[in-house]
Amino acid sequence: MRRPATPLLLLTALTASGGGDGATKPLPPGTLTVAVTTTGVDLDVNGYTVRVDGREPMTVDRDGSRTVDELGVGAHTVTVGGVASNCAVDGGPTRTAIVRPAELLLVGFAVICSAREIAFASDRDGDTELYVVRSDGTSLRRLTTRRGRDMDRGGRRTGRASPSRPSATGRSPST
Repeated sequence: MRRPATPLLLLTALTASGGGDGATKPLPPGTLTVAVTTTGVDLDVNGYTVRVDGREPMTVDRDGSRTVDELGVGAHTVTVGGVASNCAVDGGPTRTAIVRPAELLLVGFAVICSAREIAFASDRDGDTELYVVRSDGTSLRRLTTRRGRDMDRGGRRTGRASPSRPSATGRSPST
């Protein structure tokens, strides 16, 4: 006849909780380090804010880290904020971190930035002009309005200006 395994499980549970006197030993806290790296162009100069479980935000440099000690064991929500509009957090700005007793956990965020504006030359109307457009393709602005070529084929300014139009310096050619 087989004996039930219940007494063995009960003994294991009592031993793990500190004995049978009703006292349980708290698990030692863990440590969480949040690291941020930033790549690309037109980088965010102000750095970022980091929050763990909605606590007070901590500032972190654009290529830096912050550590939270004495963090309770279990799941914690880590969020990076204050990201410039031309930057994005790879994988999203929020992570769930599982802190284990007496362990150091590293949570990493990669921020990727792109140019806010792109300058280019176009001769689509038969006359080379300079333009600027936002990196998302909106807000196209023409910077030059002179008749005739503004640049030679090598991309250098020719210095020619129409007598009826001011040059790039804002002065008429006759002044």
